[in-house]
Amino acid sequence: MRPERRLKRRDGGGGSAAPKRQESNARQTGVDDVQEEPMTIYVALLDEGTDCWRPVMAKHVSDDLFQIADTQPEDEEWEFKPGQVVRCKERIFQSGSGLVAVESIDR
Repeated sequence: MRPERRLKRRDGGGGSAAPKRQESNARQTGVDDVQEEPMTIYVALLDEGTDCWRPVMAKHVSDDLFQIADTQPEDEEWEFKPGQVVRCKERIFQSGSGLVAVESIDR
């Protein structure tokens, strides 16, 4: 069994990070179609010595795709970089649930 990754918080908040969904149309396929307010997703921090997640702001692109819209602090190494489009999956943490970036999507 894999140990739980710990969340690194900026705002002290927790809970669900379920996306706000709007009706999508068939042509909604690119980052240019993003129209929603940014929301929080979680990105793995690398080289921390233990599993850690960074809450970052991201824009919903379509379905389970999000574009990372936050800036990366100089002293952190993220699994995915600002501007990348990532696929997210729901994950249950000790403090609640959230969307976690699991793969980069080439567009």
